[in-house]
Amino acid sequence: MSGLSYHPTPGASSSSSSGDGIDASAHRGIVDSLQDARAAEKRALRTNAGSGPLSRDNDDGEGGEGEDDEDDDDALFEQLDKELESGSGAFDLAGFRERRMEQLKKDLATMKEMRETNHGKYTEFSDEKELLQTTVKERFVVAHFFSPDFERCKIMDRHLASIAPHHFRTLFVRANVHNVPFLVNKLKIKVLPCVILFVDGVAKDKIIGFEDLGNTDNFTSAMLEWRLSHAGVISTQSSGGGQKSILGFPTASAADDDDYDT
Repeated sequence: MSGLSYHPTPGASSSSSSGDGIDASAHRGIVDSLQDARAAEKRALRTNAGSGPLSRDNDDGEGGEGEDDEDDDDALFEQLDKELESGSGAFDLAGFRERRMEQLKKDLATMKEMRETNHGKYTEFSDEKELLQTTVKERFVVAHFFSPDFERCKIMDRHLASIAPHHFRTLFVRANVHNVPFLVNKLKIKVLPCVILFVDGVAKDKIIGFEDLGNTDNFTSAMLEWRLSHAGVISTQSSGGGQKSILGFPTASAADDDDYDT
């Protein structure tokens, strides 16, 4: 691994980082969000069914992470608008409920599948081939290449572990540079910590040290989230001004419960 230039902070400990990641609690929150969203949609339909088409704000201005879910919702609401404008004054709430429940089932199946592939967690890979295959297979991957001997790598670990549960569509992983020499050479990793941002199997961007984070150890998780969203690997805004969950509903971002902000 000669040629790597590590930049620990003064007085950095040489003890190893645990690398255990976190146990994501996204499942219950997502189910609750689904139930809340369904109830809100039903209330909106009851309010608007007698007065004309639904009026919806659509000022996301975002694609990428929530785009597929938004397209599905747009198609559904377009059909609802047509039904409301038919002039009959009747709205098939039962039909809407059936269609919506079918969509929720699909969303939950997607969530289950993604949980089984470590989405919502911060996972360490020790097998280089497995890591390479994962970065190719997954659409969005945030990969932290670290050395356990350096404090700044531990700081990055803590922030990424805090952020991962809030961005379920993106896979957050870490790898000890001593276990992945081929990737270190191929990706031209010279300074640690180094976070490589993959989109559709391509290394789109990288965060080298803390240069893009104010060059300080005291950067916040919100700053790191902004940097990741700037690269397009996560989304931090929704039409309601909050973070979108895996299924397109608002949820909290890491900035709301950042244990490591100062």
